[in-house]
Amino acid sequence: MKKRYFIALGLTIGILYFTHHTWLGYKKSPDFDYLLFIIISTLGYMVCFKITSYIADFKTIKHQSRIEILFLTTFFIMLFVPMSHINQHDGIAINENRKLAKWKPLITKNSKINYNFGRDFENWFNDRFALRGETIKIFNKFKMNLVHNVYVTNGVFWNKSNNWMHSVTARQYNINDQEAKDIVSGVTALQNYCKKHNIKLYILISPTKYSIYKNNLYPLNIKSNEIKATSQIISYVKNKTGQNILYPYNVIKKTSLNNKNKDLLYFKSDHHWTDEGAYIAYIELMKQIQKDFPDIYVCKKSDFAYFYSNKVRVEPDKAPHRGRTYEKISRDDNDVEALDYKYKYYKHKNYKQLSINVERLKWNYFKVKHFIYNRKAQNVVIMGDSMGENLLQFLPFSFYKTERLYNWSPELFNNSENIKRIKRYISKTKPKIMIIVFIDIARLKNFKSFDFVEDK
Repeated sequence: MKKRYFIALGLTIGILYFTHHTWLGYKKSPDFDYLLFIIISTLGYMVCFKITSYIADFKTIKHQSRIEILFLTTFFIMLFVPMSHINQHDGIAINENRKLAKWKPLITKNSKINYNFGRDFENWFNDRFALRGETIKIFNKFKMNLVHNVYVTNGVFWNKSNNWMHSVTARQYNINDQEAKDIVSGVTALQNYCKKHNIKLYILISPTKYSIYKNNLYPLNIKSNEIKATSQIISYVKNKTGQNILYPYNVIKKTSLNNKNKDLLYFKSDHHWTDEGAYIAYIELMKQIQKDFPDIYVCKKSDFAYFYSNKVRVEPDKAPHRGRTYEKISRDDNDVEALDYKYKYYKHKNYKQLSINVERLKWNYFKVKHFIYNRKAQNVVIMGDSMGENLLQFLPFSFYKTERLYNWSPELFNNSENIKRIKRYISKTKPKIMIIVFIDIARLKNFKSFDFVEDK
């Protein structure tokens, strides 16, 4: 009998080590939660002692009772599994689009008693127990396959009834005063550089798919301040710098609501605009450019042939006709179930006369695409993120030389050598026009040091 006491004590010590993430406090802090320690050690000792009694009786009891002993022993052991590993992430539960509960101790830093400790601990533990993520995935798969048409996993929403997909979080523009000043600084730096080199600057901010097709993504319902905040920061930048920034939300939204328009403007399973959506942005952009260059040629729809495909252009190398759904939902390029819609693709009738050379550079965050078309027109450089890629179905046919610099990351602009390289590529083409294309107005702040590096 005494031997059982010592065995139970040894097992209890093992349980305490197994669950130390819980009673030692959140993120292994030095705060020792004596209350949880007492509960776990007491409960653990009682369970361990009972298990040793079951094991001792296992030799003498036969038939049905042995099954009950095995079941109860397994059940008691499983009680401590959720405490074995605590998720220490302090952000947002992407799959559920909500913040995780935070740790609130029984005794606060002000030596006050937290009378809601039991409820707070339950919420915290429910958000962080071991194997919680796997449990949610199993539940979501069960719901998707047997219960409901909506599937949410790995931060991606998928409505299987219509195959629309989107991130479970919408783009937010919570730009503080300092960031707004940085954006103005970035735009000013671009203006100064362009003025110095006799280049005309144009900035295009693309609306997001969620702002255009929110109703199609039902029941995904996210509060997004994109339209209001983007319009406000654009007005702020214009007042400070005089720079017009194009944000073609109204015309794209109106076109999407036009019942006669059967072609989608954004991919159902990707966040980029289709050729049809990009063409609308191209026309709006060229309207601005024509104010300064009235002789510039604007491609008409009659300049293009069309084909339809259920494949989706993906980033960053937008090879035409290469299909993929949201990567975290499906890694199968031939996922017929998700790729149920045929998109309209533009193909210029004189595309064989367009010379294309893609240069992959050794240094990170940067690549160059060179386009040359037999047209007596200005040279243009287009920079920014992947939203500018589908514009390349149209822009090169309006100019002679088009330099596409794919760049937007802070890592690129925090390196003065990288900025020098960008300037060298721009100086080679000697463009008269610079176009910046982003899906996020805040990314313009990356350019704030663009004018401060001397050319060599």
